[in-house]
Amino acid sequence: MVQNLMTMRFGNRIFTPTWNRENIASVMITFKEPFGTQGRGGYFDEFGIIRDVMQNHLLQILSLVAMEKPATIHPDDIRNEKVNLHNNIIPDMPENFSFPILMKIDI
Repeated sequence: MVQNLMTMRFGNRIFTPTWNRENIASVMITFKEPFGTQGRGGYFDEFGIIRDVMQNHLLQILSLVAMEKPATIHPDDIRNEKVNLHNNIIPDMPENFSFPILMKIDI
């Protein structure tokens, strides 16, 4: 689904005119990884899984969901719209977020 998000948003005659702040009240982006860190443990130990997932994956999905239509499909135009979006995000208070963290600890 994520791979086709730009096509679905900007190339679909049904979604394009209705995918805007007047018609969408909220968006929930959920991330669930059904597998472990197999082979990636060293990377996550050094940089952290939250930093990797939040910075690289979830913010990219947020950008594709919320950005304005780029002028063209040129990567510079797409990047400019993503940057514009991120520059205009108003931070929310941490108490309004839900961070369910499930951990298994072997003792």
